Amino acid sequence: MKTIKSSWTILAVILVILSATLFGCGGGSGGYGSSSGGNTQAAATPTFTPPAGTYATDQSVSIQSSTAGAIIYYTTDGSVPTISSTVFSNPIPVVGNGTTVTIKAIAYQYGLTNSAVASATYSISSTAGQTVAAPTLTPSAGTYSADQLITIQSSTAGATIYYTTDGSVPTTSSNVYVNPISVAGNGTNVTIKAVAVKSGMTVSTIASATYIIDTSILFSYLPSSAGGLIQSSWIPPAGSDADMYAYDDFTLGSTQPINEVDWRGGYAQGAPYGHASDFTVTFFDSTTDGSQPLVTRPDTPEIYLAKYTAGGNAGETLVGIFGGIAMYDYKFVLPTSFQAVGGKKYWLRIEASQNTLPDWGIAVGTGGDGKYFRFSTASGGQFLMISGGDTAFTLRK
Repeated sequence: MKTIKSSWTILAVILVILSATLFGCGGGSGGYGSSSGGNTQAAATPTFTPPAGTYATDQSVSIQSSTAGAIIYYTTDGSVPTISSTVFSNPIPVVGNGTTVTIKAIAYQYGLTNSAVASATYSISSTAGQTVAAPTLTPSAGTYSADQLITIQSSTAGATIYYTTDGSVPTTSSNVYVNPISVAGNGTNVTIKAVAVKSGMTVSTIASATYIIDTSILFSYLPSSAGGLIQSSWIPPAGSDADMYAYDDFTLGSTQPINEVDWRGGYAQGAPYGHASDFTVTFFDSTTDGSQPLVTRPDTPEIYLAKYTAGGNAGETLVGIFGGIAMYDYKFVLPTSFQAVGGKKYWLRIEASQNTLPDWGIAVGTGGDGKYFRFSTASGGQFLMISGGDTAFTLRK
């Protein structure tokens, strides 16, 4: 009996030792970590590759912890992960345009406190990293003879457009474009600036256009912002080599007296032969079918409706460099009005006179039918023809 009692004593001691050992390994965060011998060191917080963000293409997300041998548990439904969550073993796919997923993870290692919860949100957007298309304003900037309604659009679907009318830089705190913007009243001068914004994309560049309302204008082909010249000059006698004449059409909405002709032009060769000494403004009728001006070759007696000579250089004023060419504005008040009948097609020719090789040209214009009529001797022969482009001129009452 003494032997049995001693055995029980030994067994009791063993149980006490085991109990102390087991209780010493208890605790930890949430009941599934541990702190042996009072150790409160935690497993390293997980990190994600690639980092959280918005991507243009599908992603595969890896999770890692710098604690060697740590087990990583994660969720994709926004809940806090525990050791009952999914164990990370393979990269997590985040796929499909418009998808947004939040991944949360913890790292677990026996003998350490569980790591802090790491979280990363991933979005897939086909437009990520792209820039919103800059707004376009219609009609284009310029001086108009009647009130205008300005529309603004961006080719980026779903973009929101913000604009200002006081010349300031537009931001997302500016007016949101919804309806066309009215520019009204003689003498009105308004600069509209606009920017297009869409979530997940880079903000567009700023578009800007200035509009002037001038009711004295009867007709206008505005100069092209890209520059460009159509030769329209001559050296005496008419019809000699290198002569170039450009005729362009116009039609007024009602019968009006034309009292002033303005135009833009420049020198194709930078005027090494001197600037134009004189200009001639001539009005022509149309042929019966209206397809071209009723003219003869300029080296023969011409048929025309009215011809005016502007003494000097018609107030030549430098306005800037367009398309690499210095451009000048000209204004000529007619000594007598030209009476234009409403609805009738007329043709206008503005030519420069130079004493040496002619290199003056009227600026390329916009707003017409993209065609003008010309006489040319540049190819060694003399001919009349239709060519591409419009000339830039304005008629005022």
